[in-house]
Formats: sequence, structure tokens, C-alpha cells
Amino acid sequence: MSLLNPYPYSEKCDLNFCPDLMVYAPTADSDDEEVESFYKKIDDVMKLTKNKDVTLLLDDMNAKIGQGSCGKCIGRYGLSERNERGDRLLKYCQENSMIITNTYFKLPKRRLYTWKSPRDSENRIVRNQIDYIILNQRYRNAVKSVKSYPAADVGSDHSLLVTEIMVKLKKLKVLSNQISIDTSLLRSNNAKVKVYQEQYIETPFNDQREEITTNTNNEMGASILKEEVQAAIKGAKDGKAPGPDDLPADALKLIEEQN
Repeated sequence: MSLLNPYPYSEKCDLNFCPDLMVYAPTADSDDEEVESFYKKIDDVMKLTKNKDVTLLLDDMNAKIGQGSCGKCIGRYGLSERNERGDRLLKYCQENSMIITNTYFKLPKRRLYTWKSPRDSENRIVRNQIDYIILNQRYRNAVKSVKSYPAADVGSDHSLLVTEIMVKLKKLKVLSNQISIDTSLLRSNNAKVKVYQEQYIETPFNDQREEITTNTNNEMGASILKEEVQAAIKGAKDGKAPGPDDLPADALKLIEEQN
């Protein structure tokens, strides 16, 4: 039993793909305690992944999953009959929302089996599907093909298992802070245009004050009403720079209140 190249999780890995987790399961001669310990180790590593990760479990599970679909975890195109180790693998996939991708593609049997027994011969064929590519269900549609290549010279009694996965990354929209104004709404709403026109165009130029008589002999110019000065002081904004008299608006307001 071994875990090869367990997922080296890092916070810096922000892309959806993560390194693969390759495992070698206990053989059929192993006891149940060793099998459960194996799945516990897988769980410990898988907890380090994120939900958005494309999590690939590449494994020699020494288990026969068999032919026939079972929920979303197993497709219709497995091989042979499921054994006890296959039941345990199915349980793991159900608990972790993962699928066995080998079983989702209709292929000739020579493209399905992944292991050939040393006792295999023309008269006695002993070949099984015990190697799998397991993926989280979220990316089921990203898997385009999974097939074995028994003719590949890999120096093993296992066949080369190849998958094609295409992940479509989501395009992020950049939000702009600039506020756009739809001027067509103003043009289509005559009442609103009329209000803006009266408020911002006509009113400032419509002086309703009484006519003020000026003294042409006064070199200082036209007289200023006290009410106008008070109104100007009240309307002055705080924090403004002082005028020629070096009195800020705050001081003028304070003087006016005391008077």
C-alpha cells in the first residue's frame, strides 16, 4: 500500500488544476483493516484540496468495479463483475462525490482492461479493469475520453491509461467604478427635463429681489443690504480659505451668532 506524489497543497495554487494523487491500493490478500487505513490516508490528503480544484485520483485500486451504472459515480461501460474491493471503492466515490471516468465511455474491451495476468494466454484470457482515473463530479463534462493502450511498451503487466480533460475557465468581468448616465431617459421624459430646466437654468437668472437704488456719488459702489450679508455668511461653507479681511467663514458665523 502506498501513496505516490501526494498532493503538495499550497495557498499559492490559485488555478483550478491541482497535481494528481497517485495511489496503489492493498491487494486482495490484505485484510479489511489495511484497506480502511488506505482510504483514511486518501481522505487526509483530499481534505487539503479546494472545492474548485480539478481533483484527479490516479490509482491502481486492485478492485473490480464491474459493468453497469450506479448513480452518478459509475457509468455503464465497466468491465467484468464487481467484487468486494469494488464495493468499497464505490462507497468512497459516493461519500466524496467522485466519478470513475473509465466507465463512462463505450469502447472495445481491449480499451477497457488495464491489467493482464501473467497466466493470461490465448486459451485462457485473464484480464481485468483495476486501474482507474477518478475525478470530482463537478468536472464530469470536462472529461472527453479515457482509454487504455495495451500495446504500449511500459514494462509492466498494467496497460497505459490515458485521459483527455478540457477545463473551460470562467471569464472574470472587471467592474468599473465609473457611473454611466443614460441620457436617453431624460430625452424621453419631458416632465423631468422641464424640472431640470427650471431648477438649474431659469431660476438662477430670475432675480426676484426688489430693485436697489444706487448712489452714483458713492465711490464704494452700490449699497449692500444687511440681509444679504447675513444670508451670505450663513451660506458660506466651513473650512474655506479666508478672504481679503483674513476672517474665515467659521469666525464670521460665530460673530453673527453672538450678535
